[in-house]
Amino acid sequence: MLHPVSGPALGTLPPRVITLGEAMARGVRQTAQHWVTGWAAGQVAGAPVPGMAATAAAGVRDCTVRNAVFLSAGGGSVRVRLSNTFGDRPVAVDHATVAVRSQGADAVPGTMRALTFSGSARTVLAAGGTLLSDPVALAVAPLSTLLVSVFVPGATGPLTHHPFTAATNYLADGDAAPSTFGGAFRSSPCWLLVSAVEVLADARTSGTVVAFGDSITDTARTTGDLNRRYPDRLARRLAAREGRTLSVVNAGLGGNCLLGERTGEPHYGPSGLSRMERDIFAHSGVRAVILLEGI
Repeated sequence: MLHPVSGPALGTLPPRVITLGEAMARGVRQTAQHWVTGWAAGQVAGAPVPGMAATAAAGVRDCTVRNAVFLSAGGGSVRVRLSNTFGDRPVAVDHATVAVRSQGADAVPGTMRALTFSGSARTVLAAGGTLLSDPVALAVAPLSTLLVSVFVPGATGPLTHHPFTAATNYLADGDAAPSTFGGAFRSSPCWLLVSAVEVLADARTSGTVVAFGDSITDTARTTGDLNRRYPDRLARRLAAREGRTLSVVNAGLGGNCLLGERTGEPHYGPSGLSRMERDIFAHSGVRAVILLEGI
C-alpha cells in the first residue's frame, strides 16, 4: 500500500492509496535546493542477536565505528543523524566524519569531511536522544555509498543499532574517523550509532518515499554488499526515470510486526505502529509510504 503523508501525526494518514507518480507530483514545487533523506535505517535496542557478534549488546570503548550506507539520492551537501534512542546512558562523541567510499573501508581521496554539531566536533548523545549534524559540503551522486565514521572515547553500554544490514560495516580501535585508508578496520555486521543521512537535493528530487516493513523490505533473500534489497531496486528505477523523482528510505526491520511486540526478541524492534513517528515522520521530505509489514 502506498499512502500519502500529509502531516506529522499518525492520525493524519489518509486511507486512500496513491501512485508513486502522484506522490512525486505532490512535492512542493521547489526551484531551489532542499533536504531529503537519502538513507536511513530502523533502530533497535542493543541486545544479543542470534548468530551475530555481540558488539551492539556489549557496546564499545575507545573505538571508531564506520558505517557503509547506500544513498538513493544525490546532492551538494549532506548531514548525518546520530542515534542513541535505546541507550541507557549518554554517549560521548569526539570525532565524526563522512566520505564517499572507494571500496571496503577505504574512502575516495579528497572526500573526507569532518562533521560538527552546533559548530563543535565533540558532542554528547543523550540517553534516548538523537542529533543531526551541521550540513557539510560534499558532492554525492545518487546510488553511491558513503562511509560515516564515529569515534567514541568512553564505554558506550549497549548500542542502538540496525542488526540485519546485508552490508559489511567496520570497527577500529582508537580514533580512525579521519583515516582515508581503511586498513585499521575490521568487519562488523551492524549499522551502529547512525540512523539517517540527508542530502541537499535539487528540484528534480521532490521528496522521499519510505518503504516500511519487515524482513522482505529489510534484507530478506538479498545478496550481501550488492545493494539488492527491494527498496534499492526501486531507488534505481526512480533514479533512471526522466523528470521528477523521489529518494527512497528503507525502514524495514527483520521480524517486525505491525501491532505486536516480539517480547524477549528486541532485535526485531518495537511494533511498527509504535515506531512510525521515528522511522517515517521524522525523516526530511517524506511524501509517501509503502507499507508491507507483519506477514
